[in-house]
Amino acid sequence: MKKLLLMVMCLFLSAGPLYALSAEVKLDMLKSRLVQELKGGEYGKALNTIADLKATKTKLPKSFAFFEGKALFESGKKAQAYRVMEKYVEANGKEAKYYKQAISYLANSEAAYQAELQAEKKRQAAQRQRQREVEAEQQRVLAEQQAEKSKDDKFREEAAEIARNRKQIYDAATGLAWSAPVYNDGWVDNPYIQYYVSEYEVDSYCSNLVIGEYADWRVPTMKEFSTVYERNKRAKSLNIDWPQKSSYYVWVLGSDDFWGWDGRPYSKNSKYAVSDGLSVLGSRYKKSKVIPVCVRTEADGQLDFFFNHSYTVFSGKGRKIMVEDTFHSRLKSMPNSRDEDHSVPFNIARTANYDSAKSYCSSREIGGYDDWRLPTTADFVDILPCNFEKRLHFPHSGIFSGDIWGINKKGLFAKPIILDVSECKVKYEQKKRHIDHFVRCVRDVK
Repeated sequence: MKKLLLMVMCLFLSAGPLYALSAEVKLDMLKSRLVQELKGGEYGKALNTIADLKATKTKLPKSFAFFEGKALFESGKKAQAYRVMEKYVEANGKEAKYYKQAISYLANSEAAYQAELQAEKKRQAAQRQRQREVEAEQQRVLAEQQAEKSKDDKFREEAAEIARNRKQIYDAATGLAWSAPVYNDGWVDNPYIQYYVSEYEVDSYCSNLVIGEYADWRVPTMKEFSTVYERNKRAKSLNIDWPQKSSYYVWVLGSDDFWGWDGRPYSKNSKYAVSDGLSVLGSRYKKSKVIPVCVRTEADGQLDFFFNHSYTVFSGKGRKIMVEDTFHSRLKSMPNSRDEDHSVPFNIARTANYDSAKSYCSSREIGGYDDWRLPTTADFVDILPCNFEKRLHFPHSGIFSGDIWGINKKGLFAKPIILDVSECKVKYEQKKRHIDHFVRCVRDVK
């Protein structure tokens, strides 16, 4: 019995599609439902039924658009209702079955439609404005990137040109070659040029430096740098272009020939930042403006020969005299009490009053000679030109303006004189205590 019942149920289910509703019947059912919903004022449901009718892809009656517009209007979607009613009237004209009702709906929904149009216009205008702003920002960013690239390309080319054209400056007197300094003296920093280095970078900077075919560069010693520092004036004749707008410092290795403010020699195993005036930058100051200058030895032994020079011979009117020509390699960063214990003056301040100048020369032993004196009027007039300092190995720092102590003649009634370098004249000096005149000792060649 159970098996028979199961078989009957299977036959009933399998016969289901034979009794399914046709598309035409379904369409009629949707139309009937739409009529009931419209009559019942269920406009929200009517809109859903209208959507179902459209989905059938069946040709619908002309009046269908009217009922869709009515459902939209009554559902509060007046702007949409206007568009549907407008199409209905334009498609069917005054002959349309619901023409008058459609015109009424158009009149009542026109304000909403116009408001929506204005809102849409504003939205589109705002969208266009946003698009313009986006494009303007993109153009600004692009222009900024192009300007930055142009600036970067210029910096790279500038750095490459400096690297290509950088020269070494050879000093035949010392046998040393110097790397031409590259420094920032007020212009925009170029990120591809290393203007300044720390004491931890300078060794690597010099060892990696290549100028022309030379790659054996190193950090200079104090003694080496003392031959070309800016106030020495030798740097000018060598065409070393030191920074002019502001003071600068150079990294150097200490030398035993130089003493600090505490009277101790500077360690040859330590680095010091030395100024254009041969003073040491104290550790309490920032060392951010120390420029890298490197040196290489071109002629071995020449530097020692340079420092061993002690005098230069001048001749004139049948006479010859030796002129003191020494380099006093003493470096200080503060007034040094050690200077009071030495008769050798500081080389960048070779000045004294008249009595000290006489005492200094009479107590000097240079080149094995101890009969040094101040130059006389005859020495200045007959032998020494007013610019004789330029011909010395070690001119003082004021050779273009400093007056030089002298004595009018030998003997008890000798009076002080000066060689006025600016006027190239010998003058009497009444102020024996004047401390700004330079001292240069001479002796007769017999």
